[in-house]
Amino acid sequence: VTLLASLARTETLVQERASAQLAAGSLVARELIGSQARQLANAVTVLAADFGLREAVALGDAPTIESAVINHGARIGAQLMIVLDVEGRPVSVTGTRSAFDARAAATLIAEAEDTSTDAHFLQLGDSLYQVFVTPLQAPDLIGWVALGFVIDDRFARQIGAVVD
Repeated sequence: VTLLASLARTETLVQERASAQLAAGSLVARELIGSQARQLANAVTVLAADFGLREAVALGDAPTIESAVINHGARIGAQLMIVLDVEGRPVSVTGTRSAFDARAAATLIAEAEDTSTDAHFLQLGDSLYQVFVTPLQAPDLIGWVALGFVIDDRFARQIGAVVD
């Protein structure tokens, strides 16, 4: 009877400890995702305020648009950089080999209008990206710009290292 009582108590303690560790790990993972989202939000806000980019989008100057987006994305290590025109058509898509289609563009624009969360995710082919998208204003809406980080094994290992 004592052995059964000890085993039952041990099982309960193990389950409680596992639940606590899982909750702590979840909190850390959410904080890491939130930190990256804030970094993306800041970078996209700076990019959207860039006069040269806004002028290039208004004029349809594709080489200047791509150069500005790549430079801003490289500063934070973004793997996905996208500029859409006011109708949601891609002007510049850098960092993905997957097809960027109208569905993906519509998803980005819908997420830009959704201010309830700062962590958005976009599936492109076999890759998942954490993205932040914001409107380009000059002063009226002239397009959308998005930057993103790929969610991959490296990211999972980063979370795992922090959680362990």
